Amino acid sequence: MKKNNQASELEQVVFKIIAFLKDKSKILLTTHDQADIDALASLVVFKHVLTLAFQDKKKKFILHARLSKSSQTYLHKFKQKFPEISIELESNPPSFLGDVIIILDTNNPNQITFMRELNFTLKNYPYFFIDHHVPTIMKQNSNLTEFNLILPQFSSTSEIIWEIGKILDIKLPTSLKFLLLAGLLIDSGFFMHGNNDTIKRAALLLNEKDILIKDVMEMLEEEPSLSEKIAMIKGLQRLKLMKKKGWLIGISHVGSHEADLASLLVKIGCDVSLVYSKKRREHFRISMRAKMKLCDQYGLNLSEILQSVSDISDGNGGGHPCAASLNGQKSLERTVEEILKKILKILNE
Repeated sequence: MKKNNQASELEQVVFKIIAFLKDKSKILLTTHDQADIDALASLVVFKHVLTLAFQDKKKKFILHARLSKSSQTYLHKFKQKFPEISIELESNPPSFLGDVIIILDTNNPNQITFMRELNFTLKNYPYFFIDHHVPTIMKQNSNLTEFNLILPQFSSTSEIIWEIGKILDIKLPTSLKFLLLAGLLIDSGFFMHGNNDTIKRAALLLNEKDILIKDVMEMLEEEPSLSEKIAMIKGLQRLKLMKKKGWLIGISHVGSHEADLASLLVKIGCDVSLVYSKKRREHFRISMRAKMKLCDQYGLNLSEILQSVSDISDGNGGGHPCAASLNGQKSLERTVEEILKKILKILNE
């Protein structure tokens, strides 16, 4: 593993991370709650990369994740296709947090459920992020910022892990390239929210005779459940529309599957969608989507808008410019009102 004298900034941080982890015996790799396929792929492949980079049997890597239903379904299919791959995920709160925590596919510790369950904060505990979302606006104690890899120019965290593997000259088996491709496709919206580099990385991952992109896409297909179908129909019945300068903003609410409905509304004609669902007590979740043309033309960034209303909702929000979400604990109506005000102000400019 040779270090180039003119290493890029990414390479420099990667080698710093490796040097830092060298004397750590137990490392916890975790991600956000209800982990999607990008988070799953990032965890599994990064553990593989680190294992080969150190080749130290005494060094232990623990994977912690609570998967979404779609990720659980995907993982089951993946294990059937690649039975030789062993994937051990802990879903219960870990009894020991290790020497350092590496948080993947989010840069907001509030999205990690087990910390709330343990009544645990990251204060005075070493951790750093590897993520592709817009940086969260918050002060984070004990974050080892010099090791953070928060790169919004990447469409997925899977791509960042792929680049780390290349820097460390780690050869991935076909199965793990397949897994990274799935994460890339899901988080780039099958390239709809990606860029030229996204496609180039996908091409490199496909430079393997045993991988066909149709096989990767077919495994990602999932028949909607009855509850999801009902939620979509009810959500469409409740749809309210706002018009501004020829753009359509769709607002609706459902009991669950708010992200799916937000995506559907954009597919059927809305330029921006806002869907909320009320959870237990005053808790709620807002999912938003927007057409890329609108985001590009007006500089609309849904992630920044949802982060900006986090104080009102006593929650946390983030994501991508054209796809973002927020988990809130109070003032749902005021939060929605403020979000719409900010969108209309941007469209007026």
